[in-house]
Amino acid sequence: MRFNRLDLNQLVALDALLREKSVSKAAERIYLSQSAMSNSLTRLREYFQDELLVPTGRKMVITSLGERLAPEVKSILISIQKVTQIRETFDISEVDAEVSIIVSDYVSSVFMPAVVRAVALEAPNVRIRMSILNGSYLDRLDRGEVDFVIAPENFTHPAHPTEFLFQDRFCCVAWDQNAAIKAGVKFEDYQKLGHVVTQIEEGRTALFEDWFLAKYGKVRRIEVICPYFSLLPSLVVGTNRIATVHHELAKLYQSTFPIAIHELPVEMPIFKEYIQYHKSFGSDQVSLWFRDLLHRVAAQMNSGLKQ
Repeated sequence: MRFNRLDLNQLVALDALLREKSVSKAAERIYLSQSAMSNSLTRLREYFQDELLVPTGRKMVITSLGERLAPEVKSILISIQKVTQIRETFDISEVDAEVSIIVSDYVSSVFMPAVVRAVALEAPNVRIRMSILNGSYLDRLDRGEVDFVIAPENFTHPAHPTEFLFQDRFCCVAWDQNAAIKAGVKFEDYQKLGHVVTQIEEGRTALFEDWFLAKYGKVRRIEVICPYFSLLPSLVVGTNRIATVHHELAKLYQSTFPIAIHELPVEMPIFKEYIQYHKSFGSDQVSLWFRDLLHRVAAQMNSGLKQ
């Protein structure tokens, strides 16, 4: 289809080129050959009468016109995607669709199994694609590349809707033969013992450090940093180290590893998880159904935590 003499299929190529700033990477993104993407760039340059991407050393730099086009093209493609999802009638049990969601390994361990079971019962033809929370998740949400993100409030995107899902509390986990712990973990123990901590992405402070320093004027003795919450229980085994872990995750792994769960000797804030979705897709029928399902599963989890 053409509009003002522009083949609208070229907008997809233009979006990929402006995002990747590379012909080869743009070709990989939308499953084209490199020569086909080079031809698209040539046609786009002719149409806009601008280079769009200019080689500078080993990199390509977007021109000023390209910078102006990038958000407009992204918005157009998101709107088109929104239109293609409209249906006259809606029966989720008959819908053939894929839902993509970014979650931490904590959420994938304690929350998503119940979600997957519920989806299988209500919508057997809906597929779920999960990917791990990392440094690019906010950009992917903003570009409309993922349907949902589940994250703590301070990890959410300020430009998109946020809804509370569920909460958990924190506990202290240690090897069940940790000789340094006599009768529970005291504040002195929490200070002097080595900690195993999670750092979700490069450049971020390990979880709790800023809060702990502001609250107590002290820093923990961090000896091991790992990328996943689910590794914490196993990494204290055979050592005198401790870890601060979500209580539901600790309970889940207590049957797998020889660990003991202790109350924290510090007052830690309740941990809350939120669901986010792109502001342009809030009224989509599959999105509405999936969010409702998430809230129903979360309500059961929150009810269990109160008992």
